[in-house]
Amino acid sequence: MRVFPDNVRMLSNLGHEYFAAGRVDEARRLLVRAADIAPSFADNLVNLANVEASSGELDRALATYTRALSLNPADALARANRGRVHLALGQTRAALDDLAEAVRLDPTYTGAAAQLGALLLESGRKEEAILMFQAVLERDPQDETARRGLALAQGRR
Repeated sequence: MRVFPDNVRMLSNLGHEYFAAGRVDEARRLLVRAADIAPSFADNLVNLANVEASSGELDRALATYTRALSLNPADALARANRGRVHLALGQTRAALDDLAEAVRLDPTYTGAAAQLGALLLESGRKEEAILMFQAVLERDPQDETARRGLALAQGRR
């Protein structure tokens, strides 16, 4: 397949597909090229930040997610992923803020809500965690993170 060098959406989509297939170096090359051509293409920046985060480049990923969110503040996935990077960096308050905002932006995003519940529980905010886990389980009764978190919060194992 021939990739036209200036087709940013194609570069970004192909980079995303390469990343999903485990071809991280090739994905990075395409996503960086797309970012060079169109630095304000927020979806591409999220794809690039995903590659950076998975490669352990947490500070770089944090900056890239932040840039993407400055362009598209309503992106719940980018907000949740930035929250996960904050958490990996030990920045609990920022992680809580980003995960809560991701859930506010998209109440159907059970992955972010379950992770927020777990973080609330770890932060000693048991009642809020219980409410979050219950909300997740109303949407997805099979969500294992929420089921385990609720049992833990309620003192069951």
